[in-house]
Amino acid sequence: MKLYSNTPAEYFEESPAKEGFNLKEFLLKYTKYWPYIFLSVILALSAAYVKNQFTAPTYKTESKFLIKENDNSLDILDLTGLVGKGVGKQAQKLANESILMKSKPLAEQVLGHLDFDVEYYTEGPFIKTEIYNARPVTVTLDWDHTQLTDGFLKLSWANDQSFQVELVDDEYFLAVPGQVRKEKVENPKFKNASFAFGDWVESDLFKFKVNSPAPSGAGEIFLKFRDLKSLVAQYAGDNFQVFTVDETASILSLSLICNQPEKGQLYLNTLMEVYLDNELKDKTLIASNTVDFIDSQIS
Repeated sequence: MKLYSNTPAEYFEESPAKEGFNLKEFLLKYTKYWPYIFLSVILALSAAYVKNQFTAPTYKTESKFLIKENDNSLDILDLTGLVGKGVGKQAQKLANESILMKSKPLAEQVLGHLDFDVEYYTEGPFIKTEIYNARPVTVTLDWDHTQLTDGFLKLSWANDQSFQVELVDDEYFLAVPGQVRKEKVENPKFKNASFAFGDWVESDLFKFKVNSPAPSGAGEIFLKFRDLKSLVAQYAGDNFQVFTVDETASILSLSLICNQPEKGQLYLNTLMEVYLDNELKDKTLIASNTVDFIDSQIS
């Protein structure tokens, strides 16, 4: 007797082995796109080159500044010896000094020691580049007179006796003594005459003189006059940062982003000198007032 089952037969199929990554096949797959990829790379590099050529370089200068702890020798009337001590007090002092160093009054005081009111530029193939120590001439401004700011003036000379002045921009701003806001001036007119080195160049637009002429031979340089308000906004703005190096240290780190590294370092050095000078004056005044108070009580 034969038995037949109506259960369908089960068949098992062996799955094919997975193949590994085929680099050659992958590259051949995208070979047809290589002209577009190559063109994209060329365009990106060209755009980056053009942008770098037409953008003024920026530099970051840094300095470290030690904030000394409170000098207890001046706490003559502190009988408990607890004034100004502790980590919290030192942290508060660092925070206060950080705000002070970024303040506009201190920046104005520092800029009063520097000659940043005149910027010197040389003409490049794409943009003008600011220089400082290598400037061929030195310009002095009379800020009691109206000055044309925020635009380029071109100085050119053929010898060390005289020079010519040319206004090269279409728009300037006029800084008038006693006025807070500057006036916009479009296409100002100025006669391109010759002026002697060391003599004042005076008109309704500006008053300045050019000293230290370059050696004999032809030359040119571009000038830009900067009023104090615009300089303070630049050097006390977001480009200047003050922060603590470490929570346990009484050292502040100063950083300034600018277009001229020599001027940036000079500003930071002068800032620290002015700060120390102000601190010394404050301590001297406090000590003098304390002695005067004690003398008045004894008498």
